[in-house]
Amino acid sequence: MIKFFRHIRKSHLMENKTSKYLKYAIGEIVLLVIGILIALQINNWNQSNILKIEEVKSLKSLHSEFQENLQKFDNIHALQLDRNDAINRILFSDVSNYPLSSLDSLYLKANFSWTYNPSFGIYNTLINSGKIQLIANDSLKNRISQFKELVNDYLEDEIFIMNFVSQFSMEHFVDDETMLVETKFGLRLRTEIETLHDKDNYLNEFKSPKYRNRLSIVLLNGKPLISVGIALRKEMVSLIEMIESEIDKLN
Repeated sequence: MIKFFRHIRKSHLMENKTSKYLKYAIGEIVLLVIGILIALQINNWNQSNILKIEEVKSLKSLHSEFQENLQKFDNIHALQLDRNDAINRILFSDVSNYPLSSLDSLYLKANFSWTYNPSFGIYNTLINSGKIQLIANDSLKNRISQFKELVNDYLEDEIFIMNFVSQFSMEHFVDDETMLVETKFGLRLRTEIETLHDKDNYLNEFKSPKYRNRLSIVLLNGKPLISVGIALRKEMVSLIEMIESEIDKLN
């Protein structure tokens, strides 16, 4: 092709056709510019495609982690609800007709705490490495960035209750002179005498002002925890749906 153009230039020079030579020279420049622009466009397309692939990969990993954390939360949230329900029954319901096994269950649920332990490996990597900027959807990107603050707010409330319950429950378990921990929590079978008296021991304990006050404090702090948990779960579900929608758009 280059030899062809050279041949034409020489031919026109020899024929003293300067104007035609200039036209061909300009044509060569235009072709060269077009070639460069096409090459740049291809390169930009390749770069854009690479970034999109990375974005989809990051979103899929984050989606998987959010789903895992949602399942963990649902398990813990159910236990928190069970605890509140058990405390409500002990404080405000007539449990005198409950069998001993049901009283054991109420006691166990009311006197223990469970903590939510989400995984943030992928989340932290995206934030710390700056790969969060790969997410083109600004609304999604901002909500992802702020999500951990909501989790931390929930965990602060949860840890407060856990510390309170742990402190007072341990003291109560040790100081209880009417029933042994080993029978309350099924470490061994009750003797006939224990089976005969432990139901009344539970009912008397449930009437104790000190014990009722302790459970009331747990319940007072447990209700806001449930509300914060509901908001946290709602945000997790919404983020999962947004990520799924964004992945669909990019694929």
